[in-house]
Amino acid sequence: MGTSVASTLGSFSSQKALRLANVYLEKAYGESDPEIAQELCRETELSLTQAKRVAKCDNDQVMMDEIGATFIKLGQLLREQGCVPEADAIRTKGEKLV
Repeated sequence: MGTSVASTLGSFSSQKALRLANVYLEKAYGESDPEIAQELCRETELSLTQAKRVAKCDNDQVMMDEIGATFIKLGQLLREQGCVPEADAIRTKGEKLV
């Protein structure tokens, strides 16, 4: 206890970081409390950013496409939550990867 996800995230492969991002995103979609959903979205973005960093270093375009698609899904969820400017920025980030 007491360690944050971000502290262990740096050691994850792009596949693990993407998997974690998808877990957070799935939980965010199902969360009824808006504050918790927002926190899950932040964790999704952190995990996707780590996945992108590793995939870029590995020059793995297939993984970059998957990460981009997940960024787009995150943007859609943020838009549904009313976070339009943030949603647009996240969606643009995803579109640049695919």
